Amino acid sequence: MKIIEARNIRKSFRREVVLKDFDFEARKGEFILLVGANGSGKTTFLKGLLGLLRFDSGSLSVRSNKIAYVPERFFFPEFITLESFLKLFLEKMDQEMFREWGLSEARKKEMGKFSKGMRQKALLMQALHADAEVYVFDEPMSGLDEAAKETFLNKLAALKNEGKTVLLSTHNPEHFRMLADRTVGMG
Repeated sequence: MKIIEARNIRKSFRREVVLKDFDFEARKGEFILLVGANGSGKTTFLKGLLGLLRFDSGSLSVRSNKIAYVPERFFFPEFITLESFLKLFLEKMDQEMFREWGLSEARKKEMGKFSKGMRQKALLMQALHADAEVYVFDEPMSGLDEAAKETFLNKLAALKNEGKTVLLSTHNPEHFRMLADRTVGMG
């Protein structure tokens, strides 16, 4: 069953065309890599798919409203603690979740004091522990240490085994090729 279908998508910013006659589809349970250089339209397509920007033309059908998302860039409120941030998205949290990401000591810490890697872990935690049907990741390995990369890859494998649909944009597909059902080249 097709869970996402896009036809003849076009998007430009000022006079620069980023997506032109772009077609895409994802079936339920598929793991798809979106690969391309900076400016190839990966982030633009994902944002349009999520309703965060409007495409200039084309048609889009998304047959799920249970979508988890990790953007490439996210600006956290400086004063909010990790625990408070996660409570905005998750119904329940447990100590194991914090431990597996190496953030047990940071639970009550203000996110304004977090490193880039800690912020990225927080974004991954909110998405990976959500009850979603579709998971969308835009350059998710940015800032992660080796242990966190391994944790993330294990979580992705679990999503795949559960039959979840995963869309992941990356400049470096090597980490994900073993999980991907197919790769879509952009640009």
